[in-house]
Amino acid sequence: MSVTAAWETLKKQVLLGTARQSDAPALPEGLPFAEGTPETQALHALAALGTYLRVGRETRSAPTQHTEAAAPEVLAECSPAAASLLQMVQATSDLLFPEALDLLQKRRWRVPHALLPRLFEAATFDTELRPHLEKVMGERGNWLSHQNPRWKWAVQVQGSTRVWEEGLPQERRKHLENLRQTDPAQARSLLEESWKQEKAADREHFLKSLEIGLSAEDEPFLAQALQDRSKGVREAAADLLACLPDSAYQKRMQDRATTLLVKKPVKLSVLKKMQGHADFVLDVQLPDALPEDWKLDGIQEKSQIYGLGDKGYWLVQVVQKVNPDFWTRHFALSAKDFWELAAQNKDWGKHLLPAFTEAAKMNRNLDWLDVIQAYTGTLMLEFYPATQHERLLRDWMSKDRLPDVAVLRSHRPWTADLSLQVLHVYSKQLKNLNTNNYSRQYELERYLHQMALYLHPETLQQAVMAHPSYGQVEHLIDLRIRMHREI
Repeated sequence: MSVTAAWETLKKQVLLGTARQSDAPALPEGLPFAEGTPETQALHALAALGTYLRVGRETRSAPTQHTEAAAPEVLAECSPAAASLLQMVQATSDLLFPEALDLLQKRRWRVPHALLPRLFEAATFDTELRPHLEKVMGERGNWLSHQNPRWKWAVQVQGSTRVWEEGLPQERRKHLENLRQTDPAQARSLLEESWKQEKAADREHFLKSLEIGLSAEDEPFLAQALQDRSKGVREAAADLLACLPDSAYQKRMQDRATTLLVKKPVKLSVLKKMQGHADFVLDVQLPDALPEDWKLDGIQEKSQIYGLGDKGYWLVQVVQKVNPDFWTRHFALSAKDFWELAAQNKDWGKHLLPAFTEAAKMNRNLDWLDVIQAYTGTLMLEFYPATQHERLLRDWMSKDRLPDVAVLRSHRPWTADLSLQVLHVYSKQLKNLNTNNYSRQYELERYLHQMALYLHPETLQQAVMAHPSYGQVEHLIDLRIRMHREI
């Protein structure tokens, strides 16, 4: 009996039980049964035959494939001290990798080859790490990106034409975004030429890249995309057209908005007239049915907001697409006064204010964003130019408020002055903390750990003194100090 047949017979015997099938199969020569009960003999024989089969299995030959070697390195490998620090970063916190890799770039150094796989894996999950790694991965990194499908995001296709024609979708979008910064018309032309051949998901993502350098010259192409068969493409086109203040789409939305939000005169006392109060309130008037031309511009018929009916949803969608400056012109009110007027509408204010907020974000309308931040107490740093971030943060902390760590993290690098102010407010809150408020104490300890990642290097020693439990962040701060000293 062959080994395979004996193994199958024994397996059946073990499954059925030796009492029902007591006859043991003949074993191949050289494989005697072990001593013991029939059950023990069967189990031992089954294990031995299983091992025998696995060991005797022929190995498969790997396909012959000749891979070209990596190109010679251009950048010098970082110093042994820097390499040791990178290994310590790996063991401590991946969040320090961007800063460490940027320090390598300043020295025109590259990452040691042995660390590349670990960094590639980290950047596969953390997309924010990728641009930092791509600048210091060297030629070996480019070669390595071709060897693992998971690392294709790091493939560097040479030549702008090849990137657009042969690159992965994310590479092509990156190429479009870069080109929009230098030659918006050329980027749009590339997209127009390949538009009909692109998949719906790619059309949507590529179209969104036109947000960079958006201008009236993009309107004809966007108006065409507004009729695309893909809902995602139509929505992306509508959002971009709404950001063009003089577009036909924006004017259509403004015309619709004037039929939805109208003045309702009210009588004012002499005192209120002297104080400059508006002699009207906002009244909402909704259509009985959704007009067909509204549907063509992307207004959805069925509500997507819990607790808001279909007609109310039409109102919200139109308001979200109207540039907020239109309201201040149309009603001859400042952004602050109009916001307060809308808030007074007991029935619709709770729906109108979020819609105005979305419109202000979409258009990055700073006057309106200032008003919204003041009333909502929400810091919307990402919608302001980077040149204004520090001003906003310092104004926010002037009232002894700590910004959310995620907000602070989005503004990098921190200056020494900003870092000192964060530490000052942090220390003040810690000093005034109720010792029985354990949850807040825990929050502040976590906040310090996050601060340690982004504080300006000159202020790291002050962070040591900001909290008595220095040991929790000691290694992190010391590591950053060493990074700036040795890389």
